[in-house]
Order: sequence, then structure tokens, then C-alpha cells
Amino acid sequence: MSQSVYRIVVLVALLSQVFCSELPENCINPAGKQGKCVPIRNCRSFVKLLQRSPIPPEDIRFLKASRCSEPNASGSSVFVCCPKVEKLLKPPYCGVGESDRLIGGQLAFLSEFPWTALIEYRRNSSDETRFRCGATLISSRYVLTAAHCAHEGSNDFWKAIGVRLGEHDLDTTKDCEFGECAAPPITVGIERIIVHENYNPRHKEHTDDIALIRLDREIQFSEDVAPICLPVEESVRNRNITGTWDAKSVGWGVSESAIASRQKLKSHLAILDPKSCRKLDKATLRDTQFCTEMQSDRETCTADDGGSLVIRGHLNGLFGHNFLYGVASFGKDNLCGAKGEPAVFTDVTKYIEWIESNIEL
Repeated sequence: MSQSVYRIVVLVALLSQVFCSELPENCINPAGKQGKCVPIRNCRSFVKLLQRSPIPPEDIRFLKASRCSEPNASGSSVFVCCPKVEKLLKPPYCGVGESDRLIGGQLAFLSEFPWTALIEYRRNSSDETRFRCGATLISSRYVLTAAHCAHEGSNDFWKAIGVRLGEHDLDTTKDCEFGECAAPPITVGIERIIVHENYNPRHKEHTDDIALIRLDREIQFSEDVAPICLPVEESVRNRNITGTWDAKSVGWGVSESAIASRQKLKSHLAILDPKSCRKLDKATLRDTQFCTEMQSDRETCTADDGGSLVIRGHLNGLFGHNFLYGVASFGKDNLCGAKGEPAVFTDVTKYIEWIESNIEL
């Protein structure tokens, strides 16, 4: 069947009345992915495929192999095995950043932690702009940050206007290392901010301090701009991270009042037992939070307000991918924590369902 004829057959089927009561609900598509047997007009990926002109021969073959039913004279629609759409990326499609090298120190290399982002704000009634919070790229359209960084009442004089991605050195327009240079950073506009509905900036416990920012366009991933993995799978979500040795917070030490470093640095943190955190003054640690302190007092804290706490892990035999476990919430002196003065992070594992329910495809 020619491509034009096949397109006509499919389009006619799309307009036909759906009538098929004996088709299997679950299926496996030609790529081996689980899916649902649905009318082709209800499968976004196939609708997009049919809108292409011309349709590549390999896509036609894939579509034919994906059919659960044949169009016929009775007017039944074409049913296809529509793959389940994952709102959140999983390894190996996320969390890939160059691993720590043997060279010591806090300086992050160009290709390390490519999900690290900065939120740019503009002061009301002026043209002054400033980075005041960090964020973490979790998909081609969303970054995750703290609610207090995005809540309108928290920044009466500053409005979030953009998200910087692929940044390394705030003082240079072109970042180079060992003779190789990274692509220039990009600033993406903000379409919408989704603050957790239970967040209240007046609560001293800082609970539900989490927010999503939807970018105004999809971004293309690269070596320097790529998403982190979220702890979606049960084995990763239920991991006991207390005492984990490789927890890191990455950023520039950005806060409402200052920037600690002009270059992207990593701070090595220790995740404390919850009982050790109960000593925080005027606050009660909830099960949706955990606290940290610096592993070494010789390091500078470079955790960004609203930035990430990252731990490397493994899933389905894939090791070395990075997972986002925490969003920096508050601390007395800094957002890393010190001996006797822990910092508090929002526990991302407790908000996976909230994140999924608020992400649009």
C-alpha cells in the first residue's frame, strides 16, 4: 500500500465510529514497551506521526506493526498499541553527568551536574535583575525548586522572570576547560509557576517547601544541559539515605542576599539521622524533610536556595546515575549545615505523586 493511500485509510478510520469490544486492553508495542490498545486518534504519538509529510517508511512499518485491529467496511476505528507516556524520565535518559575525577576540591567540571539551574528575578518597578535562587532541571519543560523561591508573597519586590541553564562561571560568557569549551548558557522564560498548595510562608516549619516551574518552551538536551533523575522507582525511593557518603549539593551559594561563588562548586554533605535534627531552634522536623551538615569544615557551602541535593545510585543494573533527593529549604547560617546547626531539605521522595500530577505533557 502506498504512503498516500495508507494515510487516507488511516484518516478515514480516525473519523469513523469506534466499535471494538474484544480488543486486549494491555499490549506490547514493536519496541517492546508496554502500552494500551486504544483508537489511534487517542494516541498522541501516532497522531503526531500522521501529521508528518511525508511519513518516513520506517514509521509506516512501525505503525502497521503497532495495530491491534484492522480498518474494515463496518467503520471500526484503527486501534494501536499506544505506549505508556512517562511524565518523569528514568535511567538511562536522565541523571547522566561526568563523574567525579581524581582531582580533589570543590570545583565542578563543565560537564558535571548539567541539571543545575538558576532562577533570575527582576526587581519591581526597575530593570535590575539578579539570581536569587537555584533550581533543578527534571525534564525538557520543568525545573524543581523551593516554594519560598516561587511564592509571590515571598518575593514582594522581586519577580521570577527566567531560568538559566548550562551556566558554570558567572563572570564569563564562554566557559572552557582543558582546551574544550562549553556552549554558552541559555536563559529560558517562565510560562507558569506551580507552588505546593499546602505551602504557607508564615509557618515556621517550612513544610511543603517545593514548587515546579514550567518553562515557556521545550529545551534541547546537550552535554551541558540535561535532566536529573527523580526517585520514582520504589527501590530508589525507599533507599535509606541517612549516613550516605556521596550526597552533594551543587551551585553557587545563591541566596536572596548574596552569591558565595562565581563558579559552580560542589559541597559534600552528610545526611543526619532525624533524631539529630530535632535540636533545630523554633522548628519541628517533619517526615517530608531531612537535614544535613557539611562533611568537612574546610569546604565552603555552595548550596543554592531552592537548589539540589544529589545522590548517585543504581536502578535495573544501571549504576552511576544521579537522583534528586532534596531541595534546599532553610538553615541558620547556610543551606549546607554545620556541626550543631543542620540545614533542612525538602524530601523529594515524598512528593513524587505531587510532581507527576502537576506536570503537563
